[in-house]
Amino acid sequence: MPTLIARVRRIERTLNLSVSAASTPAVIRKLKRLRRDRGLSLRTVAAEVGCSAPFLHDLERDRRSMSWEFEKKLTAALQRLEAKP
Repeated sequence: MPTLIARVRRIERTLNLSVSAASTPAVIRKLKRLRRDRGLSLRTVAAEVGCSAPFLHDLERDRRSMSWEFEKKLTAALQRLEAKP
């Protein structure tokens, strides 16, 4: 069953309402920026996080929401990727 946030976002997209950057978790903005700056593929990041590339793609596009546990896992993986040269 979709979370309330996922339902609200789906309604916003259906009605073509603008979604503010504040509604996107900071970790997702960080993911997008890191991938852009370092030229990382979704597969590379997904392998580091331990999830599928399509799942990350949906997160970036605001089509899915994530659990607190996954957000912690993603944050740790992004910190590891940032530390790599």
